[in-house]
This record gives sequence, C-alpha cells and structure tokens, in this order.
Amino acid sequence: MKKSVLVIFLFLIPAPLWAKKVVTHLPITCCMPLKIDHVIHFNPRQSKIREVSFPILREVAQIIKSNYLSINYLEVEGHSDARESPKDAKQLSLQRANEVILYLTEEGIPESILHPVAWGSDHPEASNETEQGRTRNRRVEFKIRDGK
Repeated sequence: MKKSVLVIFLFLIPAPLWAKKVVTHLPITCCMPLKIDHVIHFNPRQSKIREVSFPILREVAQIIKSNYLSINYLEVEGHSDARESPKDAKQLSLQRANEVILYLTEEGIPESILHPVAWGSDHPEASNETEQGRTRNRRVEFKIRDGK
C-alpha cells in the first residue's frame, strides 16, 4: 500500500520532529510564502490529514497567532500531482486545503483570514514522470496576501 505525502513548500525529506524546528521563522510581510521545512501527510488519494502531521500544523498555527496583527489574508494553496484527471486533481487539492484550514481553525486561527486555493496539478514543482517528482508536487503552500 503506497502512502500519499503532501509536501509543503519544496522540502522533501522530513527529519524527525525532535531533530529541527518545523517552521522557519521569518519576518511576516505581505505577499510572501510562509516557509515550512516539513511535510504534511495525507492518506492516499484522500484529504484526511494523518496524525503524524498534527505537530507541524500546531507550529504553523503558533506562527500565525504570533503574527496575527500582520496577517489579514492567508491563502492555503492545495496542489496535487498529475495522476488524477485535472478536475479530480483540483477537487482533491481543494479538499486538502480545506482540511488544513479546518485544523488551523480548531487551533484557534480565525477562519475569516484563511482562504483555500485549489491549483490541482497546474503548478508542478517537478516532473510528474517520477515518484519523487510526484511527491514534490503533492503539497500545500501558505501565502500571505494583502486583504482582498
């Protein structure tokens, strides 16, 4: 049984949680990505977040909380690999983005600042011809925007 891994912002090889910080702390400004040094795991071809990813998302929530006055619009962008049809890939990426948003709201982040974006397989980071490339393409990215 293959497991599906959703990579967050370009980093592929997860270290144990005790080995390093999960989130790179950067000054928060508009129109920048929130850089994550770890992966979010999902069940294969599903949007359910696996428990191993909860500590990562808790730290993301802490970063957002500590910069709440600087963030009024945060896009949660879902991406997928090209194994699914374009329609199914967009739907799955939207479901995954919404699952991340649900988790973050349960951690105390106001839903009003979180906005899902479904890219499907439209913006690959790597080739979809290899498993490594497909793994890189299954990801969620967080982008801080000026309020819309």
